[in-house]
Amino acid sequence: MIDLLVRPTATYSMDKARAMRGAVAIEGDLVVAHAVERHGLDDRTAPTTRVIDEPHLTLLPTFLDNHNHLTEAGRNSLFVAVGHARTIGELVDLVRERAASCKN
Repeated sequence: MIDLLVRPTATYSMDKARAMRGAVAIEGDLVVAHAVERHGLDDRTAPTTRVIDEPHLTLLPTFLDNHNHLTEAGRNSLFVAVGHARTIGELVDLVRERAASCKN
């Protein structure tokens, strides 16, 4: 059974035909199924499944783009000493401190 079922007006797919989808199923943090019809995945729900049935919602596919431009990354490293951070929290604090100093 799925954790989350989203029924937007449209979900744009990235297949060659650019087919629209009417339902998207999510388990944990993964999209596990999609259907053309808004109610095409209803049989995969459980009483604990959260359902977002939103006729004004449009979903767009996304991707993680983690590439860097070496020159730009080097220049940006001068703004925040990320090498001093040992945890995500410390990194966030360093960025927050830098942002606060830019406001003055």
